[in-house]
Amino acid sequence: MKQNGLVGGAIILTTSAILAKLFSAVYRIFLTRILGGVGIGLYQLVFPVYSMCVVLSTTGIPLAISKVVSKNGDSKNLVSFCLKFVSIISIVLAVLIFLLSEPLAESQGDVRIAICFRLLAPSLLVVGICSVLRGYFQGKMNYFPSAVSQVVEQFVKLTCGLLFAVVLMQIGLIYSIVGAIIGILLSEIVSLLILLFNFKRQNFDLNNEDVIDKKQIIKDILPITFTNLILPIAAFVDSVVVVKLLRVNFDAKSAIYLYGLESGAVNNIVTLPTLFSFAMASVIMPSFSAKSNAENRFTHLFQIVFAITIPCVVIFLMAPEVLLKILYSNKLSVGGFNGLEISSNLLKIGGVGTLFLSLNQIMSSYLQANDKRVATIKNLIIGVIVKFIVELSLIINVDVNIFALALSNTLCYFIVFGLNFLEVRKIKKFKLEKWFYPKILASLLFMIVVYFSLSLMSENITVKLLSFGMAGFAYISSLYLLDVFSIKIFSFKRNNDKKV
Repeated sequence: MKQNGLVGGAIILTTSAILAKLFSAVYRIFLTRILGGVGIGLYQLVFPVYSMCVVLSTTGIPLAISKVVSKNGDSKNLVSFCLKFVSIISIVLAVLIFLLSEPLAESQGDVRIAICFRLLAPSLLVVGICSVLRGYFQGKMNYFPSAVSQVVEQFVKLTCGLLFAVVLMQIGLIYSIVGAIIGILLSEIVSLLILLFNFKRQNFDLNNEDVIDKKQIIKDILPITFTNLILPIAAFVDSVVVVKLLRVNFDAKSAIYLYGLESGAVNNIVTLPTLFSFAMASVIMPSFSAKSNAENRFTHLFQIVFAITIPCVVIFLMAPEVLLKILYSNKLSVGGFNGLEISSNLLKIGGVGTLFLSLNQIMSSYLQANDKRVATIKNLIIGVIVKFIVELSLIINVDVNIFALALSNTLCYFIVFGLNFLEVRKIKKFKLEKWFYPKILASLLFMIVVYFSLSLMSENITVKLLSFGMAGFAYISSLYLLDVFSIKIFSFKRNNDKKV
């Protein structure tokens, strides 16, 4: 089987992620219509605890395993050991969720959802095994199994989850929620079967008794897992602390509403451009570990991510209200709050952080691949500490309130970016292609001119959407005409393809 290539692999992963996100969005829209307000509220109560367990059992494992696989090749006991390692963690967490299902349900206000916890518990093991197999395939630079499994998983959840929810609604609301969760479990099982089918085609013998350095593998896995846990833990703390501090100046309902605008509506947009850089980070870990022209690859990938992310930041700054209207219509306002205005300002502040967040994903993977794990963890912790200092200092100011959260997040990403950049400079000289920034600036100016020239023609939302499309086309065309990527990033020689 041929390797998919570095940038080709990122394109495959990104395309599959976009399709998966699309299916997921459609699923959530229709499920809300089926369950109604109360039903979707009960459905959502289950997932904070479940999501935290998934993070604990799988976060960072695909990247870590891909690094180990790229270093060791087809080490005969490698996947077997990783499967055992992940399975133990997943089973322990699954048993805890199953046994504590009723206390968890009671603590969240409705004992009826205990059955949902019990149904989701086994899926932790399925998700854990999937993470190992995806890491193995990415380490071999074969991205199709992971991409296909992710898209099919979301499609099965969309079709089966909604079907079961509709059919079981005739029995009762809680049964409809159970039907949706059964659809999730089924989708994850189908994803696992796809990965196992492709894994067997590798002719890999799990029973072969090759000696591997288990301690080193764990050392590779744990730092990445810990690093990827820092921001989710910070977000969890935000969900508790921010609402309480907002209640100093607002009532409970308003505090939750403001937090929802930033962490939900706005944050979903802010993190969307990082989709490509996240896929890139998954790809470059094994590439950098292979030590083959890694320095040039890092510079090229840095330029690609910068070129993709910077126009998104510009859009966030120059047309936030239009973007929010397109995505959310006029449903952000409630009570005496102008939700559109608040969200627009939040997007301007948080949008700047998108650039640093995207670039940080690339630099973090590069540093981890070059055994700078401690540095990445230290830098992230420093950024989070500064974030909380700024956040706690400003959020109780009635004039700043929720904007403190967006500001502190952006400041955190900027500080981590600066610290990681300094660490990268210690490993290699960082030099971008000549005239890179002037060419990007010229392309951005052309994009802005095209957007405003078209958008000023009408206030119709369709015209605004068309303006975004044409502006994006103008930007991409400018990159091509100005030969921004004359470094031949996208060229691959056939004789470089390898068999796996």
